[in-house]
Amino acid sequence: METFQEIRQHLTDNGVDIEKTPLTLGPWFPIDSDNEKFIDSPSANTMLTRDYRKPFVVPAEHEI
Repeated sequence: METFQEIRQHLTDNGVDIEKTPLTLGPWFPIDSDNEKFIDSPSANTMLTRDYRKPFVVPAEHEI
């Protein structure tokens, strides 16, 4: 509850009227922590990584 109140205060401090723009929650994404993937959500899994450009490349596990 304390975190929720902090978020409300932060939004108010930054000019967001939560009476005009109510807070909403998106879908719940259960996680398979062993495989570090979302369960039954291939579209969410596509956002877990991206193609990086050099020199900011994250090496694949087999490259470490």
